[in-house]
Amino acid sequence: MLDATELELSYGGRYLRLYGPHGCMEMDDAYGISNAIPGAIPIGDNGGGEAIVIVNNAVYRVGYGALAPDELTCVAESIEDLLLRAIPEPDSIGACLAES
Repeated sequence: MLDATELELSYGGRYLRLYGPHGCMEMDDAYGISNAIPGAIPIGDNGGGEAIVIVNNAVYRVGYGALAPDELTCVAESIEDLLLRAIPEPDSIGACLAES
């Protein structure tokens, strides 16, 4: 399972990259996400300077330069909710890189 690769999704004009297990650990080590936001587990990013993290089973986005609990923006109530949603709310994850 630790050898799983990352997954990139683009839907509804939004981009989402989910890391494999090693990527999650590497991003946490590189940015200190779980130190800055206790209980946060980095799971991906939106390609636009924001990390996607899980805290207490809910999914949030937060800027790499603003890693603090009060900077979290809720994206979905769970990872299942995030992945099952056909069209996310506008600006909930981030602009697709292909739009630029």
